[in-house]
Amino acid sequence: MSKQKIKKSTYKVILIVLGCILLIGAVIGLVSLFGEKGNEKQTTLSTNIYSVGGLTEQGSYLETSSSIYTKELIGCIGLKTELVFDNSVSYRIFFYDKEEKYLSSTGKLTGDFNNAPDFAKYCRIVITPNEDKNIKWYEVKGYAKQLTVNVDKKQVFAYENNLFVADSSKDGHTAPNIGESMLTAGSALENCSISETFEVKSYSKLVVFVPNKTICKYTNLIEGNASHIITKKTVKTIDVDDSGDLVKIEFDLSAGTEYAQIVYGRGCDIQIYGIK
Repeated sequence: MSKQKIKKSTYKVILIVLGCILLIGAVIGLVSLFGEKGNEKQTTLSTNIYSVGGLTEQGSYLETSSSIYTKELIGCIGLKTELVFDNSVSYRIFFYDKEEKYLSSTGKLTGDFNNAPDFAKYCRIVITPNEDKNIKWYEVKGYAKQLTVNVDKKQVFAYENNLFVADSSKDGHTAPNIGESMLTAGSALENCSISETFEVKSYSKLVVFVPNKTICKYTNLIEGNASHIITKKTVKTIDVDDSGDLVKIEFDLSAGTEYAQIVYGRGCDIQIYGIK
């Protein structure tokens, strides 16, 4: 083989190697920019999403150099956070609903967290160093790396399908019910309760939120078909402690159920969601 052919072969090998190096570098860069690889269902968010600044108690931007925060909203379905062992920070999480309105926030966190509120679809995170009160732009990533943030790759918000809301503090309901009542006219249950009927063909479950009050102690589910023939009745009872917090009640719908009716006490504010 001539020297010229050997040189050409060598150049080819060098070009292939360089091409592979550049390709690997590009892939690593994209992973760093858009998020690191998590498990099959979750993804680890990139540290590049943080900037110097903070949030007020109402979840709005706060100009400060003593913390870093996520400028954009993060989908928080499946949210799990974990501080590295040898950390020098604390953090808070601010939650927002599907309309991007502020809901609530955690207190100061110094450990792991995986308990986002039911109605939270988005969140922002504020990380505060224990000692540094004047964070420079080049220090942001170092502090961000101390908190690992995982969320579900597929952000499925369970409470997207709001079937009904009754609020005694307002006039009327925010969503109309459909269908006819499946309660017996003049029965004791009908006289002391309110009922709402919905088409539920596309749902596997109904989730109901009621205040933790005596008037909301009993919530009934009546399942039926298109002819409003009752196929099943279920009663859920809550343990009332007058704390004023919302109580979450879940009803699994039977296969083939076409209409479902929720029966609840008069004067009881209620929220009903269909879960697919």
